[in-house]
Amino acid sequence: MLTLRGWSLPRIGPFRRQLQGLGTRRWYSKVINDKEYPDLHWYLQPETTLPKSTQLTTPVTALLSFHSPRDLNQGEPDERSTIGWTTRLDVDALQRNHTATLTPDGFIPNESFMNWVHGLLKDSAHSADPILSSMAKSVGQGWLHIADERHPPPYGRIPRPEDIIGSVQVEDGHIVPHSYQPMPSHRLVSPKGLFRLSPDLHACMMRQFKKDFVDH
Repeated sequence: MLTLRGWSLPRIGPFRRQLQGLGTRRWYSKVINDKEYPDLHWYLQPETTLPKSTQLTTPVTALLSFHSPRDLNQGEPDERSTIGWTTRLDVDALQRNHTATLTPDGFIPNESFMNWVHGLLKDSAHSADPILSSMAKSVGQGWLHIADERHPPPYGRIPRPEDIIGSVQVEDGHIVPHSYQPMPSHRLVSPKGLFRLSPDLHACMMRQFKKDFVDH
């Protein structure tokens, strides 16, 4: 237990994280909540540590995460909860419009984050999205692609390889639980922007994000 002026505080939980954040210098200059992409936050000019595998000499302009500043209490995001980093961004336009379109040029994807997303889909894709389940009934047997919503294909067409997040196996019109397989050619950021899940899968992702990275 932690004692503060006669109060006994548990060593876990959000209040303790808040106390740890008091007096800590902020690691970013400003945060912008994207008005068009649900739950997305841009942390501008972050003082952050990139993965060791990243060979980068250009300063990072922004870190992207689904964390709100309130979640973090001035601390940096967990490695897996950082979506990625960008070195090329029109900051003035972002601050005016409260949204921006990422492109692959200058974007550094976080492999740990995408591995977390794939794990989530493996556990939940068979039950989290009613539209996907309805599509499985039409397929009947075989494999069903999970398309990236940033660039949905015309009805009845197969998405581009970079816009297929993964696939699930279908048997007798039902998605086989835990059959999800990631698509190696999928890109976290393409010329059409940052990846997007369907509304139901996004809601599922945010529930799990809160469990894994906020309430842990």
